[in-house]
Amino acid sequence: MNSVNLVGRITADPELKQTTSGKSVISFSLAVKRPRVKDTTDFLKIIAWTHTAEYVAKYAHKGDTLAVSGVITDREYEQNGRKAHSVEIIADEVQVLGNRQTAAGAADMPHFEEVPQDDTLPF
Repeated sequence: MNSVNLVGRITADPELKQTTSGKSVISFSLAVKRPRVKDTTDFLKIIAWTHTAEYVAKYAHKGDTLAVSGVITDREYEQNGRKAHSVEIIADEVQVLGNRQTAAGAADMPHFEEVPQDDTLPF
């Protein structure tokens, strides 16, 4: 089974492009911390198509935390007369989980007092 789920930060503002047939496509890099390895981050190339690409272009910005689900692909191509390959994730789903402004402002959010247990409350 080829399935991948990632959570990381987008490294740059993505740019929506159109294929010659008019299909929306977007590619971006996602910085994902590697588990169990201190201070190691992988920068993974993500590609999204059609509605997913349009969602990313509209709502994702540099530094935002994204959840990405998709499949891993290994694409071969030729560059300067030499064969090369690129490992990419084709995104089926992308969700914006938060942005840097929200995370930075979280410390400024008011703290609410806990409501004491009261048997007269209707909930």
